[in-house]
Amino acid sequence: TGRADVPTISMYASIAIADDDVPAGAASFPLMGSDGQIAGKLAAYRESGLGHIVFAARGLSTVAEYEALFDAIEKRILPRAGLR
Repeated sequence: TGRADVPTISMYASIAIADDDVPAGAASFPLMGSDGQIAGKLAAYRESGLGHIVFAARGLSTVAEYEALFDAIEKRILPRAGLR
C-alpha cells in the first residue's frame, strides 16, 4: 500500500552561521552554529522526513548581509548536508 497522500512535512527555523562550533545547549535557536553543525542538523531533519524548510535569518540588517547568508547556505551548507 502506498502513502502518496502524505503531506509534505515543513519547518520554519531561525538560522545564524557562526565562524566556529556553538557548544551544545548554547544555541538560541535550531540552526545556530558553524557550517558543519547546521549542515548536520539539516541532514538529520531530512532523514527524519522533512521535505521543506523556511530559513529565518537572525541578526542581519543590510542587503549585503542577506546576500552573504544566501551565498553561504547555497555554496557551503546545502552541499555539505547532501542537499545540492
